[in-house]
Amino acid sequence: MRIGWLLMFFPLSLAFLLPSPPGLVAPAPTGVIADAIDPFVWDAQGLQQLEAGDWPGAIDTYEALLRYGQQMEDPQAIATAQIGLAKAVLLSRDYRWAVRLWEQVISTEIALEGRPSPLSFTNLALALFELGEYRRAEGLLEEAIADWEALRNRETDLEQVTLFEQQAHTYRLWQKTLVAQGKIAEALVATEASRAQSLVEQLLRNESQSAPPPLDLADIQATARAENTTFVVYSLVGDEVRVLGTEANLPTTLYVWVIAPGGNLTFRTVDLAAVGISFLREFVHSARAQVIGRRARSLPAVTLPGNTAPEYLYHLLIDPIADQLPTDPLATVTFIPQDALLLVPFAALRDDEGTYLIDRHTVRVAPAIQTLALERPPRSHAGPAIIVGNPIMPELPDQGILTDLPGAEAEAIDVAALLNVRPFLGAGATWRAIAPHIESASILHFATHGLLTLDSQLNAYGEVLGEAQPTARQGNVFVNPGAVLIGPNVLINGVPAGIALARERVVNVDLPGALAFAPSPGDDGFLTSRDIAGLNLQADLVVLSACDTGQGRITGDGVVGLSRAFLTAGANTVVVSLWAIPDAPTAVLMTAFYRQLRQNPDKAQALRQAMLITRQQYPNPVDWAGFILIGAS
Repeated sequence: MRIGWLLMFFPLSLAFLLPSPPGLVAPAPTGVIADAIDPFVWDAQGLQQLEAGDWPGAIDTYEALLRYGQQMEDPQAIATAQIGLAKAVLLSRDYRWAVRLWEQVISTEIALEGRPSPLSFTNLALALFELGEYRRAEGLLEEAIADWEALRNRETDLEQVTLFEQQAHTYRLWQKTLVAQGKIAEALVATEASRAQSLVEQLLRNESQSAPPPLDLADIQATARAENTTFVVYSLVGDEVRVLGTEANLPTTLYVWVIAPGGNLTFRTVDLAAVGISFLREFVHSARAQVIGRRARSLPAVTLPGNTAPEYLYHLLIDPIADQLPTDPLATVTFIPQDALLLVPFAALRDDEGTYLIDRHTVRVAPAIQTLALERPPRSHAGPAIIVGNPIMPELPDQGILTDLPGAEAEAIDVAALLNVRPFLGAGATWRAIAPHIESASILHFATHGLLTLDSQLNAYGEVLGEAQPTARQGNVFVNPGAVLIGPNVLINGVPAGIALARERVVNVDLPGALAFAPSPGDDGFLTSRDIAGLNLQADLVVLSACDTGQGRITGDGVVGLSRAFLTAGANTVVVSLWAIPDAPTAVLMTAFYRQLRQNPDKAQALRQAMLITRQQYPNPVDWAGFILIGAS
């Protein structure tokens, strides 16, 4: 197989770092001014009651604190009590009372800070949504989103992604509110506005252009027409309750939009609970593991048709919109997935008759429609291709030297012959030898080992792995996510802050991934995603013929890893792998891919034909379905 103590809180984060209270304090009786009681102890009690799900107790505590603040004329105590009380009432599902309380919170925030928090707008909108007051909720959510975007625009690329992960529930509630009103086109526009916005900014910054506004429906339809593609946009929504910031908020509904090249728009929904899917991520990962022949927990019982994982995924993702897809197998279908769906091998999905999706459609993937709508300058001055195969492998700390890849070397030799260039092989495949030519190359092909360098304590979604570690709230550090960035080397009660605050989604998004090259003096042989993102590439096509190069941190901005690094650096199209690819079949597939490109410049069609050719010799999907094409075709 190729295989300091600093917390940075924006004003809107409403963070509370509290001492450990000696115990729960009974609220003061009505009418009594508790001069000797510290209001922060009451707040600590209220926060613990909220954490425990004791809504009546929290309501009593915060009502007592509110009376105290009013009697003592303490505006900060009043504001703290109003927020805590509004949270408790909203979580108790007394929505009419919650509306009145959140309106009071917003009035107080205006008086104290001049502007309400986007969190308050979102929570008021949630209460209104539950009451069926969708139009008013829509307006509040649009205000919240405008504030979130203004906040993110002050930050760097990955900091923007980090903040968006804390804010994404506002966007999803916006989609739900629009769908509830029958505003299907507007909901599509809202969905697109929540995808890959930081990546779009980076792509335009490379070309010294300012970021345009998100696409409207006419823009989306024009892009489908210009690309001559059928867009399939997936979006996952749940109850979108993030009042405390720690709620799991599992997806319950799958939205699917189909936009045909002629502009026709179709919308479908799938009730995940109705088909027996309670935990979508677990379902997708188990199904995907079965597709590639890895051992995994058995699939949960579902009511979807079919008997195998590829069939289940087909019926979940394709069946609802199959009648809207093109009948010509050469017509491109562009999937815009989200969350766990970013890891789905669409080519390997199969209907009940045993027909794979790749038999019927030419497939590609994009992080957002807008990444394809951007006007990119032509690559008229690009130089010869760079082909790298089976370098003398570097050594991983504590793991030894990476294994030799003879199939990758044969692949590189064959591809280089097709492109009429000399490959970089073995000891000659060093970064020092390649670096002078990489930014001007028209094609970059790397047949080597790929490394997925995620945090060992977090999974791809930023969730804690293994044994549970103490959370921030267990250490009496309470943070309302939305505007929180963590500095380096931050500990909360001895636990890294990114672990302690994982439930709040306050986890810095890094840029994982690396490619292996031959080491040389002063160079360890690993080209990291951060190194790549800093390049200024002219490449029309980048092929990462290595393990797991399509994986990384899964975020609302797409997969953050090697694929994003090459797109950020300027590549038009990236071909990456979704799993640990086998050496010999990959060599066959890649040689077939470039042969097809010589006959037809459409990269998505060339990849489809290469998969079909490879499948004749290697029929197992693990051998031919692991690659996806991201970006322009």
